[in-house]
Formats: sequence, C-alpha cells, structure tokens
Amino acid sequence: MRRILFNRSPEPGETLLTSAPSVRLCHTGPIAQAAVPENSGRQPITPEWGDNLTFFVILSIEESPRQPKLAILADLSHFTQEDDPKRIRVLDSAMKVVLAHGYQHTTMDDVARAAEMSRPALYLLFRNKADIYRAVASRMFNQTSCRVADVMSGDAPLGERLYRAIDEHMIEMVCEIHKSPHGAELLDLRNQLAKDIVQQWQGTLRNIFGGAIAAEAARLKVDLRERGLCPEILAELLLDGLEGMKMRTPSAEAQRLAARQLVRVIELAMQP
Repeated sequence: MRRILFNRSPEPGETLLTSAPSVRLCHTGPIAQAAVPENSGRQPITPEWGDNLTFFVILSIEESPRQPKLAILADLSHFTQEDDPKRIRVLDSAMKVVLAHGYQHTTMDDVARAAEMSRPALYLLFRNKADIYRAVASRMFNQTSCRVADVMSGDAPLGERLYRAIDEHMIEMVCEIHKSPHGAELLDLRNQLAKDIVQQWQGTLRNIFGGAIAAEAARLKVDLRERGLCPEILAELLLDGLEGMKMRTPSAEAQRLAARQLVRVIELAMQP
C-alpha cells in the first residue's frame, strides 16, 4: 500500500495514473483509459504497451498537519490496458470453446474458427493454447480486482464491503466457471499454467483489503499494532482463509457462510 501527497482534493474510489510513484499524479477516468496531466496543457494520452505507467485506485484520504492530503492507494500497475478488438475476440471465443469442450480437447484451429480468423492470424497474436489461457486468466483477474477495488472504496460499513466484494466478485466468479461441464478442469490448470498471475492477483487483493482495513482502523482510532496485528496481516488472514475454504468445500453456500465468519473475525479484531 502506498501513500502519496496530492496538491488537490481527490476522492475515494477515484482512479489515478502516474508515470512513476515520485511523479505528480494525473487524473483519469476508468482504469487504463485516457489521462490528462494536471495544468500541463497537454491533450489526453492513451497508454500503450510498454509505457512506464502505474495505475492506482484511491481507497481513502488521510488528513495530516504537515501533509494536508494523503491518499491510501491500491497499486494496479501490473495490469495492462484492455486488449485490442482482435485479441478480445480471441479471448472471448477461446473461453466459450474451452468451457464447452475442455482445455485438453481444444485446439488452436478450434479457437481460430470460433474467432472467425485464420490459423496464421491467430498465431500472430498468441503462440499457443497456454498463451491464450494466461491471457484469459490475466484479463479475468484484472476485471475482478478493479471491481473489488470499486466495492471497497464505497461508504458502506467495512464488513458489508468485504463480504460483498468476496461474494460478488470472488465466489461468484468461480461459481460461473463451475457451471460449465469443464469448469473444474480450467480451475485446476491455474497453478500449472498461470501460477504467477494468480499470485499477482492475490497480492493486489491483499493491498486492496489491507488499505480498506487501515482506513477503517484510522477512522475508529484503533491501534492494531497494540493488539499485535496490522492491516496487512488481517488481509492475509482473510485471503488465506478463503483459499483454504475453497479447498475444503465446493459448495458455494458453505463458502459464503465461511466468508461471513472470516469477515466477522476482521470486524471483531477492529472493535474499539
């Protein structure tokens, strides 16, 4: 979690873009779209592949006598901008084919046909099936993280935000995949084909949840460190508990019940 000084008044939930943590932040609209540097007189710019740009979502604003505006930010820098239309078509088509026929029984020819393009054209975009799988996973986790950050930047009680983010954007995501005949196979392949992407996603969720917990502790004037705790530990406890819960039971209702219990533990840890 990063804290950055502002020379204006940002709002929680606002998305920001900067070329480096030490450079003045620029206001943007949705993540990875156009950015307009403040007072620069420049036209809006669109990030391209390879640009040294970092994306943030503001989770909360802190007041300080020396630093009047400090933002607690979730760093989304490892997520790329939305792909070009051809790549999007391939990823959408590949997801449909694999969910219908399974990863092992899907070929690059199948994906090319579904995306209505030639096999050589497909290979210009993706090297192989595993490359497509990783791109699908990255895109899915990107979207999920942004939605979780949006929920956590709201003004509902912390427990409600935590449970809603987990239920709507984590448990429900897995449930949708499980509905297909080959969903379980796709989920089982995560650690084999996209372990680094999954770990990156979990790190982002840890930052988002940790930032929200830190903001709530500051609001309640609760010193977690006096209790042998910290926001990062609580966020990690939450995510580890969710991961263990998924391994113990495939039942969505059982997972939701366990998620409520984990959130309740966080709430109890933060009581004044």
